[in-house]
Amino acid sequence: HLVRRIPNGPVLHVVYKNQNNDPRQDTLWNTLADAAALVLPYMEKTFGNYPYKQYSFVHGGDGGMEYPMATLLSGPGLGGAFHEWMHSWYQGMLGTNESMYAWMDEGFTSYAEHRVTAYYRREMLRLHPDDKGLEGQVEEDRTKLPIDHTQAYQIYFGLVKSGLEEPLTTHADHFNTNYAYDIGSYFKGEIFMDQLGYIVGDSVRDRILHEYYREWRFKHPNANDFIRLAEKVSGVKLDWYKEYWIGTTKTIDYGIDSLWEDGGKTRIRLRKVGYMPMPIDVLVQYKDGSKELAYI
Repeated sequence: HLVRRIPNGPVLHVVYKNQNNDPRQDTLWNTLADAAALVLPYMEKTFGNYPYKQYSFVHGGDGGMEYPMATLLSGPGLGGAFHEWMHSWYQGMLGTNESMYAWMDEGFTSYAEHRVTAYYRREMLRLHPDDKGLEGQVEEDRTKLPIDHTQAYQIYFGLVKSGLEEPLTTHADHFNTNYAYDIGSYFKGEIFMDQLGYIVGDSVRDRILHEYYREWRFKHPNANDFIRLAEKVSGVKLDWYKEYWIGTTKTIDYGIDSLWEDGGKTRIRLRKVGYMPMPIDVLVQYKDGSKELAYI
């Protein structure tokens, strides 16, 4: 039974079994306890305060499963621990109906997990700059989960290519395949938040996250509640984004159609390959190496 007391915050408990008296298991579970204490200030700063007096990581179950103020973990992987703890925000305090809006629970939680993971990695490398083996150790302790949203995009692309994707408005019990439910809820839901930052700007997206926590904590928000709040905070019309990304399986895909010279000027024609509209950033690099960014 490991305990970490956070000044002016909760008491963190880690309860695990080491049946074979493996010293490595003791090290990994202690690493989890230390990691939880390290990332909590970042979690609260980014997603809102954790209001309860304790949180417990309990060795058990068949993977990771969130509960109020606790999670079961089958092992000491940090990615799983961060994910289940972030459920305290989206499954717990915000009370998202996971049957109706799984992408708002699992998706937002996965998005938060990878931001917390990236913060932890940066802090470990900052605190131990001379530890040449830390890079690999951090990756291993994180059960090889990514530190950004790249994996989410790759897995989502696989779902699209499979032809099995279904709209995220589908009730969790009514998906034709668990594959479509799983990838859509976790990964397309994660990308929803990442793409929202692309549309309104990362700093505005972070303000949306804070205001969402402040206004809708303990009130069970639905998809319209979140989008309306995002519109208020950003000043940007966003109902189109929700309707396309959540209500359809249309994809974002733009490309260069053609390039030609016209009266001494270079003309570039873009082509919308997919059926979902999005704002476009076009980076032009000139022969002299200079670059110019055009926003459309």
